[in-house]
Amino acid sequence: MAKRNFTVLPVLVVLMIAGVTLFMIFTERTNAPDISGDPDYPHYVCTFERYCVGEACTSNPIYIIAYTEYVDGQPRLEIPGMDPRATLDRTDETLTFTSTGGDVAGRLILFRDRALDFYATSDVEGEPDPREHFASGRCDRLVSP
Repeated sequence: MAKRNFTVLPVLVVLMIAGVTLFMIFTERTNAPDISGDPDYPHYVCTFERYCVGEACTSNPIYIIAYTEYVDGQPRLEIPGMDPRATLDRTDETLTFTSTGGDVAGRLILFRDRALDFYATSDVEGEPDPREHFASGRCDRLVSP
């Protein structure tokens, strides 16, 4: 009888490991953004981990989408306050999206390691100098159709 107890314990451990593994495989990641792009067009879903307007900064995540090509064949940015129409310059190390329309105008630079840098400005009524916007963060891998 003592021999039977020695075989039950390893079997239970293996079953528990298999159960935890299956649970992890079939559940989604918990830090996934609440936003998704159109899967028919190549795009990055990015997170501003720190966003500042002037001296006021926040660490609350802000999710954005950067399309390398959209319905009209042109790049597109989905960033609050910015015109979605953008231009795209590619180098070996970066993708630089530029949008000059909307209340906020500026550049989003995506680096090869998927880090990002954002700099933009917005005009403030009654103030002579534009207000600066800047952010840092990361992007998920490119989603390709």
